[in-house]
Amino acid sequence: VSLPAPLSDINGAIALGVMSYGVILFGGLIAAGVGGFLHALKDFSLPISMSFRLFGALLSGALVTELVYYAALSYVLPVIVGVMFTLLHALIQAYVLTMLVSTFYGESTEKHEKKPKAKKVKKSRSETAA
Repeated sequence: VSLPAPLSDINGAIALGVMSYGVILFGGLIAAGVGGFLHALKDFSLPISMSFRLFGALLSGALVTELVYYAALSYVLPVIVGVMFTLLHALIQAYVLTMLVSTFYGESTEKHEKKPKAKKVKKSRSETAA
């Protein structure tokens, strides 16, 4: 008897994607003010894409693990390979999700300074003729 991966259910992946987007959105509001909030708000497809990416990756990992468990190679090899694959796959997906969230968080919390406008200097007629 084994339990499925919690994020192999689409609801868990959507909840994690929405929670990550909330961290990015409110982090931008706190750090960069309304500009950071609006910068993060324009990426409204971000939680959907993060949720589906996470769900697809973890579901494929669960399917490969099931294939390894039910392979008739031996009784010891599928267990060792399955456990190693499950741990490695979970660590890789956690790393990728962390890097994505930190990248988008950094973009939303970045303060954008307005560049001062360059003053136009009028040249005299003698300078333009030369």
